[in-house]
Amino acid sequence: MNMLTDLRALCVFCLLGMSMGSCTSDQLVIPVEADPCEELFPTYAADVKPIIDECCAYSGCHVSGFPFGNFSTYENLESALANGAMYQRVVNYRSMPPSYAPGPQMTTEERTKIECWLASGYPEN
Repeated sequence: MNMLTDLRALCVFCLLGMSMGSCTSDQLVIPVEADPCEELFPTYAADVKPIIDECCAYSGCHVSGFPFGNFSTYENLESALANGAMYQRVVNYRSMPPSYAPGPQMTTEERTKIECWLASGYPEN
C-alpha cells in the first residue's frame, strides 16, 4: 500500500512540475494589424481628387464661394492640408462629409486612401 501511495505522490509531483514548467516560456502573442499604407500609394490626381469631387466639392459644399474652403483644386486644399484640418476632420473625427450632407458618404476604402495620401505627405501626382 505504501508503494501505491508513493507512486501516486510521484505522479502528482511530476504533473505539477510539468504544468508549472510549461508556462514559464509561454508569451502572449499580440496581434499586429497590417498597415494598409504599406501597399497603398495614392496621389491627389489619380486617387484623391475623384473622392473629393464626389463626396466634398459639389454644389453647395467646398466649392468656390463656400465659407469653409474650396476643395475643387489641389492648390485650394493646401491650407487645410498644412494646418491638419483635413486629417482631423476626415481621418480622426470622421466628421467629413457630415451625415446630413446631400452628397454620398465616403466608403472605408476611400477614407483609407485619403489617410494614406495624407500620411505620405499628400503628393499631387
